Amino acid sequence: MPTKVREAEFRAVYDEWRGGRLSQAEAAAQLKMSVRTFGRYAAGTRTRGSQWWEDQSRHRPNGRRAPDEERAELKVLYTERYPGWNVRHFYERYRDEHGGKRSYTWVKDELQTAGLVAKRARNGTSRRISGMDPREPSGRMPREGMLIHLIAARHEWVSRRTWDLVLTMDDASNFVHSGFFVEDCGIWSIFKVIRQTLEKGIFRGLSLPSTVPARLTASESTFGGSTKRQLARAMAECDIDMSRTDLGLAARRRRMVGTLRGRLPAELAAEGIAEIDAANDFLPRFWTRPNQSFGRPTEGPSVLEPLVPPELSGLGDVLCLKHPARISKGNRLFCKNREVQFYTRGRRQLATNREYRIHEYEDGSSKVWSRETGSVLSKWTEVDVVS
Repeated sequence: MPTKVREAEFRAVYDEWRGGRLSQAEAAAQLKMSVRTFGRYAAGTRTRGSQWWEDQSRHRPNGRRAPDEERAELKVLYTERYPGWNVRHFYERYRDEHGGKRSYTWVKDELQTAGLVAKRARNGTSRRISGMDPREPSGRMPREGMLIHLIAARHEWVSRRTWDLVLTMDDASNFVHSGFFVEDCGIWSIFKVIRQTLEKGIFRGLSLPSTVPARLTASESTFGGSTKRQLARAMAECDIDMSRTDLGLAARRRRMVGTLRGRLPAELAAEGIAEIDAANDFLPRFWTRPNQSFGRPTEGPSVLEPLVPPELSGLGDVLCLKHPARISKGNRLFCKNREVQFYTRGRRQLATNREYRIHEYEDGSSKVWSRETGSVLSKWTEVDVVS
């Protein structure tokens, strides 16, 4: 919009042009405007003088400006139904459920101008400013199913209730395959989320967070042991590589956890959910939104390989706890120097030329399995022994 300073600058060049010392093209270039715009300005100055410039400086309402009623409705919608939500989270509801047509920037500016949302400082420097190539690879896997992140996040998801959120996220697409709440994360909740992911297809790699408990608790196992060792054994039996955590993988998990801590409590509060069972019933509907909002395109088709029914039915004896056992004289079975009480149907003796191990299951039951001693290829079979 023209100003007094712009008028003075224009008149100086205008006088040069009227004196024949500049051509119209040279004058327009000096003022950084087109030849047609210079001609329009020159005609207005010649016919009306300073009055033309004053008329140009007057405020003209933008014909595309939102009506005051629409702006007021936006603020009422935010304060009454979505108080405390971040702008992007609110914008998705405004657009998808309330039929909003305005841009994200318009919504953000309106909420910030009204003081309903605070302005946030930039967290870092962009790739363009820092001199990094914007096409630099992100370090992610190119295809879905190549690496799965296991995430266990403890937080106050509902008012005055702290739970663990256990989920699996694909490294390539950010897609959440499975997720649920538990009171305390342990080996059985980890096995459960892995099983639900395997039911969609066998993946190639698993990345564990540092929040996985180090040792099995007494409520999880009679014989104890290392949690990560049991996980590594189970993943090896599924032919899944359990990769070590690096900074890039940990950063992606932290970003997802931060996003969920900002969104999920607000969603649960909006639904009036305060109990863990109701929250778990709500989660399957919730995952569709972050999967759509934060999903990333991949370079090729998914590498998830569907399991056949026999493999699915055998997951129960893979995703369980397994402990080596030994036979002593007198048909006695020991596991980690603890004698295991059992009985055999028909009073059959356990063979000393076989090796044994004990499987513990989530329901608290246990079974004894055996195979030929020194044989790697022979399969483990369930012994007719009940512990």
